[in-house]
Amino acid sequence: MVEEKFIVQFFNLFNGPINQMLYLLFNTVFPPLALMCWIYMFSLVLYTNRRKVRLAVFFTICIFYEIFLIIFIFTAPDIVGIFSGTTYRLTAQPFAIVFQIFAVVTTLITGT
Repeated sequence: MVEEKFIVQFFNLFNGPINQMLYLLFNTVFPPLALMCWIYMFSLVLYTNRRKVRLAVFFTICIFYEIFLIIFIFTAPDIVGIFSGTTYRLTAQPFAIVFQIFAVVTTLITGT
């Protein structure tokens, strides 16, 4: 909640309110990048056997998600998330939620 207000206030300083598409993009584009970095470092430090296969699988999943995410954000943003009210309250839709659950489960399995 505090982070959302900070981001909105930051962009209000320069050009007025942030565009809803840009806000949606900021909220959804970084988890796949973080997951790719996490899996790369995980396979670099631990379980170096079959590293290329593991990286290829996760990078493929993340790249496909990013491609579809960008397509959906510019063509049908309601597939990714819905804004409620006049504030920047984003309700994630199943497309984004499924990947977020996948990222959390992957992090929990590899981190423990």
